[in-house]
Amino acid sequence: MQPREVVVGDHDLVGRALTYVNSHLDQDLSASILAAEIGVSERHLTRLFVSELGHTPGRFVRRCRTEAAAHLLAGTRLPIADIATRCGFGSAETLRQAFVDRYGTSPSRFRMAYAETGDQDSAGTGSSVNPNATI
Repeated sequence: MQPREVVVGDHDLVGRALTYVNSHLDQDLSASILAAEIGVSERHLTRLFVSELGHTPGRFVRRCRTEAAAHLLAGTRLPIADIATRCGFGSAETLRQAFVDRYGTSPSRFRMAYAETGDQDSAGTGSSVNPNATI
């Protein structure tokens, strides 16, 4: 799976963390793992993420995983359980919960809506599903 384009804040450590997240979505991306990867404490990592991105590392990881799942739902016929695994969700139910929180719809309904419209540009952005959804 191709990593998403990384939008890097002003801080190099945040950029390194974002790059790591986007290339390891199927792995453990807890704050402790990310902090160890870039050589800072969990507390410092959280401060950097909130300062640069406005979100905690956990919320950012969940968003990246959910967006990656949206792209796979739109562009493949993989079963939802396989997409959940590839994107680092522990189960299809965890993916479903994250998807509903982010897009306001289930993965299966998102896939059906995408199949009807075929709008690849909006897959994963949330703009065609629920623009007011939160991370």
